[in-house]
Amino acid sequence: MGSEHSDRYDRLMESPEERVGYDRQPPEEGIPKDRSRWLLLIKEMRAAHSCGIYEAECRALQQPAWKRWVARQINHDAECAKMARSHIRYNGDRALIAEDNGKLIVRNGVGSK
Repeated sequence: MGSEHSDRYDRLMESPEERVGYDRQPPEEGIPKDRSRWLLLIKEMRAAHSCGIYEAECRALQQPAWKRWVARQINHDAECAKMARSHIRYNGDRALIAEDNGKLIVRNGVGSK
């Protein structure tokens, strides 16, 4: 894999706050906003680690900044909440997300080996 792929992967693993400045600055060119970031991160991680979606999500959630970002998105973006609930239905007890009194949470220990 080329240097360009590695550079993009490194940029994706930076915290979302550092990359975008959390609405104080325009997004960096070429870095998607909102829920597209997560999808792109998972796509890049799958390519970099030759793994499936679930493992890529586990790896991504090992990063505290991404875990916080996901927790915020699933509770403040209706489409993200819909995708999170679909993840729960599809994965059952293995789900990386849980619902607690109507609030979606990223489970503790997610991504731990």
